[in-house]
Amino acid sequence: MQQNRAQETPEASTTRRISTRRRNMYRKARAQETAETRTNRHISNREKMQENRAQETPEAISATHHLSTRIRNREARAQEAAETRTNRHISNREKMQENRAQETPEASTTSRISMRIRNRIARAQETAETRTNRRISNREKMQENRAQETPEAISATHHLSTRIRNKEARAHETAETRTNRRILNRKKMQENRAQETPEASATRRISTRIRNREAREQETAETRD
Repeated sequence: MQQNRAQETPEASTTRRISTRRRNMYRKARAQETAETRTNRHISNREKMQENRAQETPEAISATHHLSTRIRNREARAQEAAETRTNRHISNREKMQENRAQETPEASTTSRISMRIRNRIARAQETAETRTNRRISNREKMQENRAQETPEAISATHHLSTRIRNKEARAHETAETRTNRRILNRKKMQENRAQETPEASATRRISTRIRNREAREQETAETRD
């Protein structure tokens, strides 16, 4: 603090002293006020705030509201315990799932697109350092979440998210990209099979045979025809 004050300009020093004096005056006045005076002051402040808001444009109100909410949330999160944070994350996830369950397909698509656009804009503006920090933070969060999951939940979530990502990627790919992907997959499969032990190869063939049999048993006569 002393170093900062030593580097202050005379104007900054004067401004700081005036601000301190004013703060002390307000503090002293509030310490001496009665319950009635305090109530009147709160009412007066609320009325002033309402008058100011009545003169604001909708855009300014929305921007101010979002900013102040963000600041309050940030302060609250800085003070919360690990348990509180976990409970908040669980509560947020449940609310999000409820909201998504009630969405129409169109609203769901719009929501995903707007989230993707927001993320893209945010990432385009971030520096290399911020990006690195974000990835580290995401990795740490993911590890924390996975450490609390059961092996079954981890496996199911991983398979489901991979399937969704693959489905989205395939929906956008061209015929040429699809052909190249299939060729690449076939090569990988051939490489894997070339490295298999005879036992692993036999197990794989048996598993494939069982899966095919189960799939055929589930077919209806109409589908088979």
